[in-house]
Amino acid sequence: MLDELDLERRAVFVMYEIDELPCEQIAAMIGVPVGTVHSRLHAARKEFQRAAARWQARSGGPR
Repeated sequence: MLDELDLERRAVFVMYEIDELPCEQIAAMIGVPVGTVHSRLHAARKEFQRAAARWQARSGGPR
């Protein structure tokens, strides 16, 4: 499902949700304002939810 995310959004999503880095650190690492990190994270979460819904639909629903 992560492969379905936009590359910039996926990077922020992984750093925040999996690596558990704070938004301020992510912003410093990738050279963007903290607000950009927040907006990319928000968009990535929405994309991930859509990808998860598609995956569930293809696999026959939640188990």
